[in-house]
Amino acid sequence: MELKEKERQALQIIGLAASVSKNCVLFFSGGKDSVAVLHLLEKAYNKKDINLVFMPFVDGLDETELVAKIAKSLDYEINLYQHWRFFVDKAQGSYCPPSGKPKRIFDIYAEARADFGRDIPIFYGAKKSDGIWRRLVTGKGKENRGIYAPIYEWSKYDVLSYIRKNRLDYLKQEGDRISGVDLSDKYLVWAYENKRRSYEAIKKEFPFVDVVIKRHEFFNESWKEKTGEGG
Repeated sequence: MELKEKERQALQIIGLAASVSKNCVLFFSGGKDSVAVLHLLEKAYNKKDINLVFMPFVDGLDETELVAKIAKSLDYEINLYQHWRFFVDKAQGSYCPPSGKPKRIFDIYAEARADFGRDIPIFYGAKKSDGIWRRLVTGKGKENRGIYAPIYEWSKYDVLSYIRKNRLDYLKQEGDRISGVDLSDKYLVWAYENKRRSYEAIKKEFPFVDVVIKRHEFFNESWKEKTGEGG
């Protein structure tokens, strides 16, 4: 299927939502997928009726400031709702004493709807190639009514072509880090080495994350000793 046809189908999905409500919510990360969806939404909605929501993992992240900055460059304000994974990790005691109750993405959707309207359509930039949890969220169960993923059938290359064609600006991944902020070893080591402010913000909520860094440093030094690297 050509990109032009995929665009047409995406606009059909958006048009269906726009027929239900003149306002909408877009879960916005500033990345290429959400920027492409925002551009599509602007063909069906007035800009003042599109509400952008971002889910920071913890307070004080550099990443949150970057998302807010790109939203402002597009003439939008960003609305912050803490990421559901934060509550899961807190409840499970991940690098911290267990506390609170876990949440799901649908709980965050409910919070947004409490603020913006009970029946307001919710959009986000999920694609079926992104991962299993996103495929589950965009399923056709009754729990997912009113949740729209207009570029679900697009590939990464479709999105990049759309971005280039429309000369859109978006946040790019830095280095070899994974997408998003979480408690994975890969992100924590990357943040410790490249975005210490974000790392310290995470450590404030999850005080035992230093174990990841110590483990990384230990095995890295052990590898150097075994191979004779570094000296």
